[in-house]
Amino acid sequence: MLRRFFFLVFLAAFTASTAVAQQSRSAPSSRAFAAVAAEAFAMWDEDGDGVLSAEEIDRHVVSPMFAGEPAAALAAMKLVVRNTKATPPELTLEFVTTRSHEPAGELLPSETPNDPTPDATRPTTARPPASLERRYQAALRKIRSAQRELFADGEPDIATCRQGPLGSCFFVAGVGAMVHRDAESVRRMILPEFNETGEACYRVTFGDGRTVTVPMLTDAQFGLTSSAGRDGAWMSVLEQAYGSLRMNSRPESRRTLESSDALAQGGSLSTTLRALTGNPAERTRLRTAADQDPDLVLKVRERLSAAMNERRLAGASTGTTGKLPPGVNGRHAYAVLGFDGERDLVKLWNPHGNAFRPRGEPGLDRGYETRGGVFEVPISEFVRIFDSLVVERRREAE
Repeated sequence: MLRRFFFLVFLAAFTASTAVAQQSRSAPSSRAFAAVAAEAFAMWDEDGDGVLSAEEIDRHVVSPMFAGEPAAALAAMKLVVRNTKATPPELTLEFVTTRSHEPAGELLPSETPNDPTPDATRPTTARPPASLERRYQAALRKIRSAQRELFADGEPDIATCRQGPLGSCFFVAGVGAMVHRDAESVRRMILPEFNETGEACYRVTFGDGRTVTVPMLTDAQFGLTSSAGRDGAWMSVLEQAYGSLRMNSRPESRRTLESSDALAQGGSLSTTLRALTGNPAERTRLRTAADQDPDLVLKVRERLSAAMNERRLAGASTGTTGKLPPGVNGRHAYAVLGFDGERDLVKLWNPHGNAFRPRGEPGLDRGYETRGGVFEVPISEFVRIFDSLVVERRREAE
């Protein structure tokens, strides 16, 4: 009862503190990225050197001072300076105002199509990275549609979840598996509270016992993180919390203010499941072992059946080599939602929440009917598509 009282007080305080910022988000915008950046450039360029540095952008991304359009512009630039594979362009006033429609930075996971894969029926076409303008508009849509309430529908649901522009599929897939198994366990991970200075925040406790305090998310952070859509802010909060865990494990010289940076270069589904559950995870090689182990399908069938019956989390990952069916992303993590032993079908969830309809008979060559990221694959094809299966392993009772 006491916890509920403090939670209601917390919600009232949060609503009051964000009312002004909410007004700036709600009005439709006719302004382009260049206009927004030109207006705020001098304020953002704190050292006055004529270039927006990664450190300056970081400080503004985590600042609640910027909402709506300026926050979306900061999110767009953050995606460019976060570049891990190539040197990002210098964000001068000239660049952000006259070249905002040019490709900038690197191609992000969220910008890759769902169906092109190596050796697929229809060859992939090289795609340039998105422009600052395009990323700004995408971030602005997310900011304006973001649900600030933590659990708007009462409890988490993956139906409206979408992976954001980060390469955080390994985390979102793990959370998706956990939500599908027991939504209440995810709800219990996050506790709204006030920090020592009286500011509203969230305390997030992971299954392995580690605890992180997450400040209220800024608009720019809503534009950068994965989303649960109308279901609430819980996915964004969890992603920030897991980013903080990883950021804190880095050497001081490699840390940044924006914790989601720690997820941008990818990660391990096994490590995610361990963090979420506190239990170890067992990895089984699939695709590369499919032709070498005649009993692989039998082994995987037994492991999946046992895992689902015992309500253990599971996920699967694809690689970057070999043929993949249309609609299945390479170098991507998926949640395993179930296994139908009678039909020998594995049920999976793609964190992109995509839709796909095969042109012809479903299968390895044409892909699988997908709605809201959910699709089913025969187990004999599952072991040839995915590189690995990861299953939570319960600790032996002591």
